[in-house]
Formats: sequence, C-alpha cells, structure tokens
Amino acid sequence: MSSEERPVASAADLAAACKNADLRRITVRGSIANAPPVRLAPGQSLQGENDQAEIAFAAGSDGLQFSSDNQVRPIHLRANPDQRAIFNDTRVDRRTAEEKITSFGPSGIGFVNFGVVNELRVRASIETFGQGARGFSGSAREIEIDGGIVTNGEGIPPLELHGEIQSLRAAGGFAARGGGFDRI
Repeated sequence: MSSEERPVASAADLAAACKNADLRRITVRGSIANAPPVRLAPGQSLQGENDQAEIAFAAGSDGLQFSSDNQVRPIHLRANPDQRAIFNDTRVDRRTAEEKITSFGPSGIGFVNFGVVNELRVRASIETFGQGARGFSGSAREIEIDGGIVTNGEGIPPLELHGEIQSLRAAGGFAARGGGFDRI
C-alpha cells in the first residue's frame, strides 16, 4: 500500500485520513460506528474494503461532504433519516456519480444539491425509499441521468427542480412506486 493510500477502521482514523490532503485513497475496513461528519479533501476517494464495509455517522450529524474531484466507491453510508449521508461543497461547479445512488428514510434524497452546480452527471440510476424521498432536488444548468430515477413512497416526485434548467436528460426515465408524483 502506498503512502497515498490508507486503511481506516475507526472514527478517529477516518477523521484524520480525511484531513490529510496527501492521501488519495481511503479504504474503510469493517464497520465504523458513531463517526463525526467528515469532508473529503480535493482529489480524495473513499471506498469499502469489501461489501460489508460501512460508516454509520453519529446521531444528529450529517455525514460525508464532497469538496472537488472526489470519488466514492461501493460502501454503505448511514445517517439518521433527518440528516444527510452525503452532501456537497456548494463552491463546486460539476458533480459526477459513476455508480447507483440509493437512499433510505423519510427525507432521503438520492443526490442532494444545496446550491447551484453547472453540470450534474449520474452514470447509473438513483433510487430512493421512504416518505418524502426525492431522486434529485436542486438546481443545475445541465442534468444527465443515464439510468433514470425511481422513488418508492406515496405521492413522491422523482425530480424536484429549482431555477433555470437548460438541459435535462434521463435515459431511463422517471418512476414513482406506491403512488403518483405531483410535480416534476
């Protein structure tokens, strides 16, 4: 393992690794409980060592904040339903998600955008479970979602947009299970 890569197995190790801008890849081993909110440094990636790797964020805390040029590979991220498991640095101009995004909980949003980004690219699908969950809620100039958006819950819109949208493409379409959607 190179000095640009570090395995972590505790909340303290995770917090320290995220603050080290020299690290490029952080690998979670096992299950980390009661983790504080962490922010990936520019260019850092976070991944699980295997399918059981997970980070459970502390009660009342948001979870993982992106900065710029970040990657998150298969890992389970858990936050309380009223908190954000993943959130963005609003100073970033472009967001790309390479893998499927799934969220659970009464206010789960698959890809949260607080603020305006110019480009949002989701190379897979977004699926949400829970009352009030939306596949995307925010504002972006160009939105591309290759796999579509599916929401699972009564009367949930798969897409809620704010502001001016110049281009929207969802190759897999939109679907709402468990009731219709009231706005798009």
